[in-house]
Amino acid sequence: MLGVRTEATSNQAPVTLWCMCSFGSTTRPQSRGRTDCRRTTPGLKRSFALLGHWELAFHFRFSAVHVAGVENRIADAGSRSSSNRALGRNINVHQVLRPLRAWYQWATRHRIHPALLVYSTEERLQLITDFILHGFQHGFGCGRPVRGSIIVATLQGILHFFHAAGLQFPCDHPQIRMLLRGIARLDAPVRHKAPVSIQVLEHCFGPLNLSTPSDQALWVVVSVILFPATSRFSWFALKAADIAVLDHSGSPTSLASEAMSVHIRLKGSKTNQRGKPTLRMLNRSGHQFLCPVFGAICLLKARHGLPLEIPAAVYINACGRPECVSSLPLAKSIRQAASSLGSNPAEFSAHSLRAGGATHMYRAGIDALTIQFHGRWASDTFKQYTRLCKESVNELATKIVSGSKHMHRLQ
Repeated sequence: MLGVRTEATSNQAPVTLWCMCSFGSTTRPQSRGRTDCRRTTPGLKRSFALLGHWELAFHFRFSAVHVAGVENRIADAGSRSSSNRALGRNINVHQVLRPLRAWYQWATRHRIHPALLVYSTEERLQLITDFILHGFQHGFGCGRPVRGSIIVATLQGILHFFHAAGLQFPCDHPQIRMLLRGIARLDAPVRHKAPVSIQVLEHCFGPLNLSTPSDQALWVVVSVILFPATSRFSWFALKAADIAVLDHSGSPTSLASEAMSVHIRLKGSKTNQRGKPTLRMLNRSGHQFLCPVFGAICLLKARHGLPLEIPAAVYINACGRPECVSSLPLAKSIRQAASSLGSNPAEFSAHSLRAGGATHMYRAGIDALTIQFHGRWASDTFKQYTRLCKESVNELATKIVSGSKHMHRLQ
């Protein structure tokens, strides 16, 4: 039993809640009093999901201020829009209910009671096993097989609602865990997406209508992620107040003819949750429209007076309501451009922007340390994003045999 003091904001007035959560041990013991979020138990994850459900259902806004003496910007990322309560109503509730709907549709199709009230433990295990095998072969509504991690996430989502209703859903039974472990072994290796080329991005820009805020905001995301100062996910938590367009004298400007550089202040990331903000400066690229400064100018036009404290990827849609750029239209635009150039669109996604930025920096001869620091990679992970190019291997064979024919080894 754990008591958590939570400051929340409802539709009427701020309130202070004491949430008594009973989920046993939250994490395994760690050395030096640190907590490894990768070892978080399912009980803690369910508690986080419950807090998220309260935000969606009752329009509460939970903040990480209840953690005394700790500044955790990543945990507070979901509460950055508390100053504008209208944004909370635009969150897609269907994503929370998707696992439960998949279970309900499968159960009703097979004439099974969705709540499993009339079944014994053995029968429940068999039904859950059949549900897992169905997802492994056909997916959960997508019409194709899914990976083991998606099956586990779906089961955890169903388990949350069963526990909330006081019902049993034994997906943590050893038999089920063994089945999931076997399915994970059959998953195909992860295939990294192809990096975007400059030609693909130029074709992405062609169909866009920069007179509409949605296309303006989409091009902002493309322009900034390509020049890897931000990752795909940290960009969506970046606030507009952290982006500034400056002229020759270092003064803020909104005129494209006077803008020379864009300055980005990154307050937190997965690898830097408590450190000082990181500053990044990007100058004009020289390209007509594939330029971070041009993207920042589009940002100023797309927001139409929205508060600076909300995420920069939010714009005013055609209905006059705030909306956030998602990775779906971003990936769709890249795939359409790749398909028009004769490439396989399945090889591209939103991750292709991050890989494209790292690859083009590598092709330009930028040293690995600069790529790592500028992209805010805390380890050699950036090498997984970088792809070998033809220019780097053209003279590889010649260089191998052009050295000394004798090898002198130190004994």
